[in-house]
Amino acid sequence: MDETTARQIPPPPLAPSSSPSLPVAATTATTTTTAKTLYVGNLAPQVGEDHLHKMLELCGYNASHIRRIHVCKHQNGVSKGFSFIELDSAVLVQQVIQQWNGQIFCGRKLVVRPARVPPNRSGTPTLTAASAMDITPSSSIQLEREKNSLESKIAALKRVISDRHQQKQYPNKRTK
Repeated sequence: MDETTARQIPPPPLAPSSSPSLPVAATTATTTTTAKTLYVGNLAPQVGEDHLHKMLELCGYNASHIRRIHVCKHQNGVSKGFSFIELDSAVLVQQVIQQWNGQIFCGRKLVVRPARVPPNRSGTPTLTAASAMDITPSSSIQLEREKNSLESKIAALKRVISDRHQQKQYPNKRTK
């Protein structure tokens, strides 16, 4: 048996099975992390939350270890090919990384690492109830300008609609 065959993880069945749970591998992590959320990338499109939950169970993790599993999807419901799994402890995160990273699952090599917290992007402010109260005078002036611009565009569209309506009512008369 070659190395790639030995490292393949079969897709877990969605129906309950009578197969015994596999023991949890001992961790020998050299890096410590306080993150309790995993990023699992390069997933096949058909992989859902149920598949990942079953895969965790097959590796010896029970429901009490798993806080949340979220497979990211496009608006049309198709998987984006990655997910986030939130576990009870950072030690479990390291164990899952060691067990899964580089493994073949549904024909694809998994990328498993601690999830990164996205930095606050400049130019894309997060509007919360608290930050809505902190509108500065310069931002309120900008909002007022945008409001006036939108109102003038709406008025222009109303004039165009009105002109077209008059042309339909009186096709032989020209309006100025």
